[in-house]
Amino acid sequence: MTDRHGTKNVGTLHTAEIEDSYDYIFSGVGSSKILVSSQQVVEVHHLHKFLHSTPSIQSFYTGLCFSLFDLGLVSTLMLLFLILLSWAAQDFPKGVNILINPSRDNIKQGDMVTLTCQYNSTYPAVSGYTWYKNNKVFSTEPIVSFPSITRHDFGDFQCEVQNPVGTGASEVTRLIVFSASTLINPSSEVREGETVTMTCDVPGADPEQIHYSWYKNSIWIKDGASRSLIFYEASASDARYYNCKVQNDKGSDSSPPVILNVLLARILVTPSTEVLESEKVVLTCDLTKTQLEGTVYIWYKNSKRLRESSEKTLVFDEIKSNDSGYYHCKAHSSQDSIISPSVSLHVASSGILISPSSLVQEGMTVNLTCLVATNALGEVKYNWFKNGKEHPRGSTKTLLFGRVSGEDAGLYYCTVQSDKATKASPAINLNVTYAPRNAYIKSFVEIQNGKVAIIQCGVDSNPPSQLDLMKEHQPVASSGNSGLYLQRYNPYFSPNTLRLEIKDLMPSDEGTYIFTAKNVHGTTLVSSHLTVEGARVLVSPYPKLNEGQLATLTCNVLNTPQPVTSYTWYKNGRWFQEGLPGSLVFEQLLSSDAGSYACTGNTANGTRPSSPVSLYVQYPPRNLSLSSFLETQGKRQGVITCSVESQPPSDLLLYKGDQITASSVPLNANKRVRLSISHNAVRLEMYEVALEDQGDYTCRATNSLGASQTSVHFSLQAKVVVTPSAELWEGGSATLTCQIASSAAQNSSFTWYKNNQWLKDGAEASLVLMKVSKADVGLYHCLAKYGSQESISSPVAVTVLYAPKNLQVTSFLEPQRKDQGIILCKVYSVLPSVITLHREGTLLASTTPVQPDQGHKFWSFSSHNYLKLEIRDVTSEDSGRYVCTANNTIGSATTSVSFTTNDKEVLVYKVTAGATLLCVVILVATIIAMCRRKKVWYTKQTDKNCIEMDNNGTTKVHCVFHHLFTYLSVLLGLANSKDVLLLCYFLCKNREWGTCW
Repeated sequence: MTDRHGTKNVGTLHTAEIEDSYDYIFSGVGSSKILVSSQQVVEVHHLHKFLHSTPSIQSFYTGLCFSLFDLGLVSTLMLLFLILLSWAAQDFPKGVNILINPSRDNIKQGDMVTLTCQYNSTYPAVSGYTWYKNNKVFSTEPIVSFPSITRHDFGDFQCEVQNPVGTGASEVTRLIVFSASTLINPSSEVREGETVTMTCDVPGADPEQIHYSWYKNSIWIKDGASRSLIFYEASASDARYYNCKVQNDKGSDSSPPVILNVLLARILVTPSTEVLESEKVVLTCDLTKTQLEGTVYIWYKNSKRLRESSEKTLVFDEIKSNDSGYYHCKAHSSQDSIISPSVSLHVASSGILISPSSLVQEGMTVNLTCLVATNALGEVKYNWFKNGKEHPRGSTKTLLFGRVSGEDAGLYYCTVQSDKATKASPAINLNVTYAPRNAYIKSFVEIQNGKVAIIQCGVDSNPPSQLDLMKEHQPVASSGNSGLYLQRYNPYFSPNTLRLEIKDLMPSDEGTYIFTAKNVHGTTLVSSHLTVEGARVLVSPYPKLNEGQLATLTCNVLNTPQPVTSYTWYKNGRWFQEGLPGSLVFEQLLSSDAGSYACTGNTANGTRPSSPVSLYVQYPPRNLSLSSFLETQGKRQGVITCSVESQPPSDLLLYKGDQITASSVPLNANKRVRLSISHNAVRLEMYEVALEDQGDYTCRATNSLGASQTSVHFSLQAKVVVTPSAELWEGGSATLTCQIASSAAQNSSFTWYKNNQWLKDGAEASLVLMKVSKADVGLYHCLAKYGSQESISSPVAVTVLYAPKNLQVTSFLEPQRKDQGIILCKVYSVLPSVITLHREGTLLASTTPVQPDQGHKFWSFSSHNYLKLEIRDVTSEDSGRYVCTANNTIGSATTSVSFTTNDKEVLVYKVTAGATLLCVVILVATIIAMCRRKKVWYTKQTDKNCIEMDNNGTTKVHCVFHHLFTYLSVLLGLANSKDVLLLCYFLCKNREWGTCW
């Protein structure tokens, strides 16, 4: 058939037509057409490029099938099956999910946490991962790790897995850091009568699943489901330390304490605390309470009394720079006296105002404001100068340093230019302070009039650092103490530099010297080793002496031909005393005299230093401390600790009444009591505390020099006990008992709560649950009142266990593989169930670790209350009824499903798979045969002008088809056969491909 352009529209192309000179057209599903002429041979190696570059590859596969199938060639089938197989097998990643480790317990600050991006299947292989946190890209690694997690790491995480086909994404998973923090609104400093709200914050957690407890100065004040503690009218009595405790079914956490300050008075400054000279400034002593008549206001500046008056304002009509300082007021009446906090008032001279001040620390935010007055009515131009040079960023009234550095320090002034004149401000110095850095130390030895060692040190810092030079932890030279030096040591100091000369070098001078530079912002140190006994300290009567005794330390100088002219003593490495004779006498020793002592004997030829000797001073017990508390986590546990200061260590005895409860000397063992002993301390832990444990405890500390004792009171708390246990069977019964001391229970009333909601109250200490169901799951606690006292228990979690329910079993053939069957079983239960799958009494799969041996026919996968069975190479023999059984310690459930195979679908799939495998084998054999043949050179005879374009923009390639046949016949070793695969592919103008038709 020939169209209006003179081309043939063909569906089947036979070899007999190849030598005819026609323009053949292959039409696709769309409107694009591909033209080919009998005058041009299209080379075979372009086929690969075509198959992988076309945007409409499915259309090509369809057309190739219809156009080539009539050839009846093995090579055509081979190509077709390979294309279909590779196309059908590709898919984007499936089953993407996030695994959090650890997963069972609460994640707390400091824990190591990993998030793993998992997937079930993918082909081709994974090419990349992308993690999102709160919808922002977070990481591109398969695993996200937090070595020490913080509160700020919480958030909503999602991971994506990419391969060349597409992307699979997980569901959004929330990472919760179970860390409590107390927030105060509006601030931690409020005026009396204002409303204050404290909020116990756990980032990302659901408040409804948390139990909150509040403490004031470590004493319990409130608990419940509310995360907020509200003071509607704050008073002075509310000013204390507060913290909260959060608890869920996995554990608990307590927030660090915060302090609430309730101000009774404050100072109001008008117009502001930063003013210029000559401005009017008013300071008002503002009180929260209305004062009585006759109230006197006393004003203070820098803690010095300024004036006393009945007026509550302090007015400066024209303030001066020397009025800068810290101001506070005191309101005194016949009833009380109220003192306000101090407020800082800064008065700047006309020129440049530096905020916060002209002396700032590196890293702070600094503003320089040009305050030069002009009488200009129009716009003015500002310029800034630093050290006499124009500043590159100085064209506005305010010069801002977001994070000021040491390089920004210098002398600044500004100019204001108007249409009338230009005025300049006085220069002001911006002083930026920073910690010591770039420290160095050098040491060497000079031979000049004997041996001389030189140690040079330096550092960069502002303000200048205190410089200390130490040798093996002993001070050698210090810019802050001129009394440290030996006579052989000649130190020279200048700001941030130190030079030490050591004359008459001795072997004892050898060692490591450490140079330390310190200012208010930090410390740095470096060291250097210098490569060189002279005296000994004797302690009389002996190194261990009692407080109040006489002690003598004698400096015995060794091997010196010259007489000792003086002695220098050092205590704990610092200069202590100098002179004659060479003894250090303590008439009455004090505990503060204990320490490390060393001496130096000074002679005409130099000094002879000694090694340090320790002096021990013994004293009786003092500063005895005794404390107690009740731990309500798990089993109730009472803790009592006792500690003391003494030398030698004391023997500690803990009494309750006249009975010894604990001792630093081991006593008879008590299974209910655990004792921990350390230096001058003892800790008593009492498990399952009872009424008899309540009372006054006395700690007595004794050593060879004396004794001391003190007492503390220990009280109990209620506890919920669940019988038979907190894990209950559905349908059974349970009893919750509010356990307190037996003697107190007789005249007590009890109130029960579930999930912080009231349940019941009365004289009964027990709460009975009949026919337990899932509705009984929750947190229970009780409140016991006896007399004027009351005690509230910690919550106890009750869990209900039930037998397997809603057992479901389904069966189907795998959509992608018709020769593979799937049986799925899932069930709901608490405790987890053991699931088994049978057919005709034969066990095929189970969720237990031990699996039946079924060879390669069956493969199973299991998780929590879930079992999957894959049946491979399905046949009609696999049809039948499959029985799924689920059981736990409470009960069991059984159901079944009928599995039926479709023999026709399985047969078609297997024939297709077999033919594909055969094609692959033939293709490999053909390639091997081609490689073994001789190279046959084929010369294309084409003309450079053989490609042309008609009036419609359709590209025509004129081919000599018998050249193509000859080339393919030689290439495939079929020179006498015309059954050669004709590979039709052609490129049209818009680069789209049509199907062969």
